Amino acid sequence: MGLADTGLTFQDIKDKVNTYMIETYERFDFLADHAKGVYMYDENGTPYLDFYAGIAVNAAGNCNERVVKAVQDQASDLMQTFNYPYTIPQALLADKICTSIGIMVEPVQGEGGVHPATKEFLQGLRTFCDENDILLLLDEVQAGWGRCGALMSHMNYDVKPDIVSMAKALGGGMVINTAGVTLAHGMEHPVSGLKDAVHGVGLAAIEPACVEATCRYNRFKFGKVSRLIGGLTAEDCGPRLRSLLKRLDMDVTLADLGIEESDIPWLAENCQKVSAGNLANTPGKMFCDQASLEGLYRAMLTGAQEDDQANEQLSA
Repeated sequence: MGLADTGLTFQDIKDKVNTYMIETYERFDFLADHAKGVYMYDENGTPYLDFYAGIAVNAAGNCNERVVKAVQDQASDLMQTFNYPYTIPQALLADKICTSIGIMVEPVQGEGGVHPATKEFLQGLRTFCDENDILLLLDEVQAGWGRCGALMSHMNYDVKPDIVSMAKALGGGMVINTAGVTLAHGMEHPVSGLKDAVHGVGLAAIEPACVEATCRYNRFKFGKVSRLIGGLTAEDCGPRLRSLLKRLDMDVTLADLGIEESDIPWLAENCQKVSAGNLANTPGKMFCDQASLEGLYRAMLTGAQEDDQANEQLSA
């Protein structure tokens, strides 16, 4: 509907939004009345070039005729249903996506019973994808991070995927939503491009040292996380996390990932370039110079707690 169909003014619309809605974004002073192609129009018909495209959603343009017709046709038959029945559009879309982009499977299916793939099946998929220029995507959300013997379940099959999806057990069964993760992600970013170190595995090598280095700046949050994994205080969080990773056979170090002492200066320098935002948001803001980052990386190289030099730099 357009504004003219409502009998309201633009100011009326803004007042209703301010009264009845909880906003998460700051609005533009603009009413999107209707749209077509690459333009959006306000209530007066003034065109605006739509660079947002629904934040990369409307790739075919606003109100593309074929999209509109498909939506109208489907809405007259079935608008929404639950996950259990088969639906025609879903099957047809899945067929187009999987045959044109890639193949995604779980090495161990978990929703319909526990069904591990055979080595012949996964290796056959790898060969098929290579022969047909198709990506092989492995879903390790439920089977990865030590749940099937190896760090990632596909490692049991001698198969190298193109893309791996990970979550859940990455945090040992919990979401590690702490400031230490901010620093860890910042430090892992350059690692993920060095000597084929796996993004995500690098986080397991880096996270404990980051927690130990930052727990003093947010004792409440780290204390809460610590108690979830069997500790008492914020200072217990790092050691308890190390213990948890060890029990899960996930106690990797940067050395295990091919990182050497000679790599540390480059890592610290690159971290400051690509992860300045992560470093700036770290409590205490002690990790913004070359020396402190080198000390922290050095501790991660062997999996030891912060060395004396790092401690001196952090407390200075």
